[in-house]
Amino acid sequence: MKKFLTIMLALIFTLCLASCTNPQQGNPKSDDDTVKKEDTSPVDNGDDTPDNDGIKPDDDGSDPDDKTKEKPKKVIEEKIDHGESLAGVKYDGKWGYINKQGDFVIQPQYSSVHTFNYGAAVVEIDDVPMLINKKNEVIFRSDLEYFDIDSGIEGMFKTKHFTKYGFVNHKGDVIAEPVYYNLGDFSNGLCVALDSPHDGYINKAGEFVIKPAYNDAEDFSEGFAVVWKDGKCGFINTEGEQIVDFIYNDATAFSDGLAKIKVGEKWGFIDTSGKVVIEPQFEDYVSSFSEGLAQIMDDHLTGYIDKTGKIVIEPKFDVAENFHDGCARVSLDTFDEERETYIDKDGNFITDLKFEEAKGFHEGLARVSKNSKWGFINTAGEVVVDLIYDEAHDFSNGLAAVCIYDQENDTEKWGYVDKTGKMVIEPKFSLAQDFEVVPEN
Repeated sequence: MKKFLTIMLALIFTLCLASCTNPQQGNPKSDDDTVKKEDTSPVDNGDDTPDNDGIKPDDDGSDPDDKTKEKPKKVIEEKIDHGESLAGVKYDGKWGYINKQGDFVIQPQYSSVHTFNYGAAVVEIDDVPMLINKKNEVIFRSDLEYFDIDSGIEGMFKTKHFTKYGFVNHKGDVIAEPVYYNLGDFSNGLCVALDSPHDGYINKAGEFVIKPAYNDAEDFSEGFAVVWKDGKCGFINTEGEQIVDFIYNDATAFSDGLAKIKVGEKWGFIDTSGKVVIEPQFEDYVSSFSEGLAQIMDDHLTGYIDKTGKIVIEPKFDVAENFHDGCARVSLDTFDEERETYIDKDGNFITDLKFEEAKGFHEGLARVSKNSKWGFINTAGEVVVDLIYDEAHDFSNGLAAVCIYDQENDTEKWGYVDKTGKMVIEPKFSLAQDFEVVPEN
């Protein structure tokens, strides 16, 4: 009898041991439940990003240092940073949105559309504005008459009802009802709001974080804003701290680390500490800084100064603009029809070509025209997209909208070229907007 009991106990122990070493046979349902909990990315990536299929979920005894669980979160972050680019186009009398392959993501159905901002866009049907997401779901619409919605900035969309303003965010949540007499644009997470009779700043929750105390206030730029009291202006930071007292007759926003200030009738510059780095001395036009240089005017001609106030390019141009990508558009002091071209930061011409019209550089290329035809040059002054188009937009997210005029049918056809000049989306749209990145979520 004892021998029989010993054998039975050994058999039971062996069965228990086998069950412990194969937990999947013990409770398959709980394992399925674990898979559902781990799947935090139900939306199709729309790219080659691998999903979680084939990744075995950890049980309760998994190594806490295992990084597998972080993969769904990483995919979501990639979507936010690298969403699909969409552009609004008009086709058969209606507006929709296409991707970079030229396929409609949102079919033409709207009377007007705006570019996406933080995954939301303002569209209209029969003059009724609404906010949609990339799935073409309406996330906000008002039943009020005489209601309008502006394009978004920093994911915030300004609304207007009669003469009062409010805000809706990119999720369609009403952040502020239209109760303000005036609103600026969001910058650095804050927005000027007029709570009569003074200006203050609200955050993206619609709360006043800088109390209304100013006769006038401007949008933040590079972390600072110009504010006014009793006819004088100074600067505050995003905490509402007074960085520069109310001592100047006028001032402009910070750009490239410096801001223009006016004393009497002369302009100078201060840095972000409030220190005067270029004494007020310019009575004629002086621009803000861009890429280390600013335009000045002397005897109706324009040149450039550096951040010490030294003239580095003598005033000799009829018109000159800010530097972008190391180049600036200038107009020569002549009466020639083709008199616009480009210079580098040493004041040298980057090309011998001259154009009827020349625009600023964007993504390393600039629009130029000769004989009423448009194309693009690079920063070396080389024509990289032939001047064959009747109209063109600047490059945005790697593509530029271009137009070919159909004389026979008296119509415009818009398509898109890449930076080599290749037509990647054939001209078939009556109007076209620039491509903007749209986050997946």
